[in-house]
Amino acid sequence: MQEVVPLTDRLRDSFLQIVAFIPPLLAALVILFAGYLFARLMRRGMARVLAWLQFNRMLERGGVLEAMERSGSRVDPIGVMANLVFWLIMFAVLLLAAQALGFPALADVFQDLIGAIPSVIAAIVIIVIGIVLGDFVGGLIMASAGSIHGGTGLARIGRGGIILLALFMALQQIRGATG
Repeated sequence: MQEVVPLTDRLRDSFLQIVAFIPPLLAALVILFAGYLFARLMRRGMARVLAWLQFNRMLERGGVLEAMERSGSRVDPIGVMANLVFWLIMFAVLLLAAQALGFPALADVFQDLIGAIPSVIAAIVIIVIGIVLGDFVGGLIMASAGSIHGGTGLARIGRGGIILLALFMALQQIRGATG
């Protein structure tokens, strides 16, 4: 037979659980607020450092900006890198806030996401380098075999082959991150 618990006992227990949850909730809110301010500060600092290092000019010399523009992408690389730093810090802050709240499953999800970020960045770098190398190989083939019949097609195949190889390498990199 089941024991009957009075309504006042249930209400008291519920109230005590709510009161016990308030300190972790306040800690998580403080972590989120401080982490957000820190992430914004780091984003601004990263943008200034990259501008001081003339990051855009380095990418322009390396041909990366030209390859990105040909693909139809018009982004500011300094802004992308600064936002990447911001979101990396925010993911870490969300992980800390989830741990402060005592949600281990949520903390595990954020930890898995943070663990996959370096592999995704490496995959993006592989693709960009593949595009640059593909353009280089295509231009090299065009310069050496452009005057013969089918030279243009051969240059396109060489360029596409290098880019396809880079895509497969990037997929392998991502697959390794997901297990």
